[in-house]
Amino acid sequence: MRRPWLRIRKELVEHEKVTAVAAATGAHPAHVVGGLVVIWSVADDNEGRLPFWGPENADQAAGVPGIGSALLEAGWLSNGPHGLLVPDFENWMGGTVHKRDQAAERKRRSRAKCDTERDTERDTERDRSLLLPSPSPSPGGPSPEEKKSVREKLERLKQADRELVGWVTQGGLLRAVTSTFSDPVSQAKLVGDRKRKDAEAVIVLAAKRGVSLAEIQKLIRRMELEKNSIKKPWAWLHKVVTEDHIGIGV
Repeated sequence: MRRPWLRIRKELVEHEKVTAVAAATGAHPAHVVGGLVVIWSVADDNEGRLPFWGPENADQAAGVPGIGSALLEAGWLSNGPHGLLVPDFENWMGGTVHKRDQAAERKRRSRAKCDTERDTERDTERDRSLLLPSPSPSPGGPSPEEKKSVREKLERLKQADRELVGWVTQGGLLRAVTSTFSDPVSQAKLVGDRKRKDAEAVIVLAAKRGVSLAEIQKLIRRMELEKNSIKKPWAWLHKVVTEDHIGIGV
């Protein structure tokens, strides 16, 4: 869960590892601490991880050349399978407060999941009611042609559901959005942004209502064209899907 603050000791600027990193980089210890704050802020958004980062990305984010390699040497960064890690981040940066935050976030997600499931059930019933033909005046009920039309529409909805939902749940949406923003700092923030789950949920809901994968991919291309003016990509995607797509296509 993202927090508006970090726990940092007041004497951090005098820490022996800060002194060692300052000596290795030629930077003032205060600049090293400033760089650490930037790096730790990104790590805090990603549960102690720096996705897609190498030492050079840490240099760029902190504004201190060589700080990435120096932090690896000092043990304040380590290499992971998908980027850099901040060792023991949870123990010395999070603590009890972070655990309490995480518990609150789990409750929020649980409530959101329940709300989404209820919405999905309601939407499914609504979709079926919309697809059913008007009551036939004939005592024989719907004609074979009407029944076939209903079956075909239901099958199209199911296919759109399977294709788009599968793409989202298998990481296709995340990869598409992160590849649109090439710099590592933006990519890392996109991975950890709590609005990501909201955007994914609303797109899954859109799939239930007949929105196709092709329509969402068209939105991604629009995002790429407008990316210089988009400050919060997940919030933008959530807004555009909600305003332009929810409820259409059925």
